[in-house]
Amino acid sequence: MKQMVTIAGYMTQMCCDSTALQAFHRGYAVNFLSDTTGARWMSNTAGRISDSDLHSSIRVTQQKQFSRVQKTEIGFGGCEGWFLLSCSGMEVQIEMLGPDLCPVERSGPIW
Repeated sequence: MKQMVTIAGYMTQMCCDSTALQAFHRGYAVNFLSDTTGARWMSNTAGRISDSDLHSSIRVTQQKQFSRVQKTEIGFGGCEGWFLLSCSGMEVQIEMLGPDLCPVERSGPIW
């Protein structure tokens, strides 16, 4: 059975999407929580998209191949632990937490 990563956070199209893709490509099963991820509208030289359309497009793409998209009350069942992801600029730190949300002692990086 694959280890599972559950995705929640902000912004859906940036950290949430890239973390889910990285987890999938590293062999994890991925739960993408639709009601605990969010996006803001965007506008740039490539175009403009509403927050709801952007959020929806990522969820549809994730469900197609990479993740199981679901609501929070379904997504946390049978949790053996958590991954805490913090981003600062280009640096990403990942810490593994147990089901009681206490840090788990590990040797070496998670990824």
